[in-house]
Amino acid sequence: MRLSLAATVALANISAVSSAALVQQQQQGTVNLISIMLQVSKVTQEKAIDVWDHDSKSILAQSCSDSLQHGLFQQDAIAFQTDEKYGAGNFTLGSKSFVISDDPNLNQDASCTRIVSDDEFVITCHVPFVVPATAPAAAAVRRGLNDCFHKAGSVDLLSVAQGFEAGAQDSQSLAALSSQQLAFVNDTATDEEKRDLDKRQAGQCSIWTQVTNRVGNGNPHQNPWNVQVSQPMQCPGHIGCSVGHGTSYEVGWSANVGLVYQWISAGFAVQASVQTGNEYTCHGDKGQYFAVWRKIGTTAYTVRNGNYNSCTGTQPTGSNFIIWSPNSNNVGSYFYCVYGKSAVRWMGDRWLDKSANNPGGP
Repeated sequence: MRLSLAATVALANISAVSSAALVQQQQQGTVNLISIMLQVSKVTQEKAIDVWDHDSKSILAQSCSDSLQHGLFQQDAIAFQTDEKYGAGNFTLGSKSFVISDDPNLNQDASCTRIVSDDEFVITCHVPFVVPATAPAAAAVRRGLNDCFHKAGSVDLLSVAQGFEAGAQDSQSLAALSSQQLAFVNDTATDEEKRDLDKRQAGQCSIWTQVTNRVGNGNPHQNPWNVQVSQPMQCPGHIGCSVGHGTSYEVGWSANVGLVYQWISAGFAVQASVQTGNEYTCHGDKGQYFAVWRKIGTTAYTVRNGNYNSCTGTQPTGSNFIIWSPNSNNVGSYFYCVYGKSAVRWMGDRWLDKSANNPGGP
């Protein structure tokens, strides 16, 4: 079974439980690495806890608060005590208390990461837990977000946190994924205007033009890019610190094929490229490792290449493919802070959040 990057780092950090203790615990049940995720809306003060098994595929317990004491955790309650702005603090599992950090000098048998925006934060902690031998085999039924967060738009970071937990498989260097160096034309011209242009240039039916057209309604959905826009920062062991960024990056459109005849907006409020901006600051406590990230609202839509002639119209070529274009007017875009070495990358790295897949345009 393949573990995520975060879980792998957590396993490397978790070393305090002695072999003798593990043997004793295993006699009582199975020692699993569990993931405890706390999501908090700063806007509505609504909260939720999800507890997963180590492969992040089955739910063990849930709660619509920052504490949980039922089911497998009736005797080993979970409770978070966090700063309302940045989510820093600690949590308890049974009689043990842990700092919300992935620093092995602070936590010998737990590892936590944090993702914090202006409106919410998500904390994910990995910690060993003895699943009792008498525990039911069936996993809990996963609740929907509306069960805990009733105000639309009050939470958005969950898919980002899950992407980091999964290791962000689409992560690549921003420099390697800059706007495709392909010419694109204004896609607002009508078929009649194209026919008139053909006639003026060289006579009717004499010119074929390579075009890209939307397929049907384009099946639009939101697949945001996540870009690290600062260098990693680690605060000294005796004092807190901050990190900002002074460079604005260009994030351009992309596609899942190598040959695109032309970039088109396909009628959606998108553009060929955007700038990340350069004004945001993240704050950390002593010893913390963190960086500034930006989510870039991005619309995915289905298109197809074709050859256009004023007499025959467009003759499709190749198969349907997807274009990802940044949303206009920064719709769906915002800065956030990432804490933890298992999540922080290098300035300019980015990954595409395909898990979000929220239907609709910007």
